[in-house]
Amino acid sequence: MIDQEILQKNVAYAENLWRQANSIYLGQLEEAAKIVASKKALLSPIAAASIYSTAFPNASLISEKFAVFLQLLWDKALLQPAPLQKHDAKESYSFLYVPSSYTELACQRFASVIPSPRFAPQTDFQKICESASSEKNSFCILPISSSTEGELPAFARMIHEYELKTRAVCDVITSDGETELRLALLTGQICWTERTTFAEISFQPESGRQMIDALLAMERLSAGLYRINARPMEYNMNKFYYKITVNITPKNIHSVAAFIKAAFPMGACGAFHII
Repeated sequence: MIDQEILQKNVAYAENLWRQANSIYLGQLEEAAKIVASKKALLSPIAAASIYSTAFPNASLISEKFAVFLQLLWDKALLQPAPLQKHDAKESYSFLYVPSSYTELACQRFASVIPSPRFAPQTDFQKICESASSEKNSFCILPISSSTEGELPAFARMIHEYELKTRAVCDVITSDGETELRLALLTGQICWTERTTFAEISFQPESGRQMIDALLAMERLSAGLYRINARPMEYNMNKFYYKITVNITPKNIHSVAAFIKAAFPMGACGAFHII
């Protein structure tokens, strides 16, 4: 037998072993789901993560298999749905922003998201970020990217520092008639709604493999990759935070929300749509 034929047989054998191992693992996920079903429990994402970690103590939550487990629970009506928020028209909401022709236009667009907001122009970006992070029903409006410069690092750092969550985004054309500026409506809590079509997570992967696992998990949940941004850490220019943005649909919003809440409890940074 020539060398090429030997290699082909070895590859075929290895692929068959991989399929068998994967089938066994998926079978164990089914068994774990059956145990949950036998207890007639409706699990929160955190409770589902606890069961998964107990059954598979050496397995990471940032994995395709944990995504499969959540999807199994959702398909079997064993996973709590994501709380979809509706803003009460009787409550008072504040839009905090530093005035410019762009933010004024963004305010009007974002008013379609929040009922009857109170517009509160300010003079300091740090101040509006701090208020939006700590005060209930307060939102701030920040520019986040442009078609010429890409992500705006100064504002990205503020959003990360104050742990702000993206609620909606819109695009405006600047005075040159060509540059597109993207602005975000941000608040201190992540908010899932019926109009949510994008989700964002930010994390520092421990390895390239973990980044791949995160992307495979999102793919398994039918969340299509929309964008990846990388930003160097303040104290180490050789290490990066990665922000992954995925496109979601009403059909998969609950399983995606559960995965993000369980696998990235500190890294959820947006659930939004583009106006």
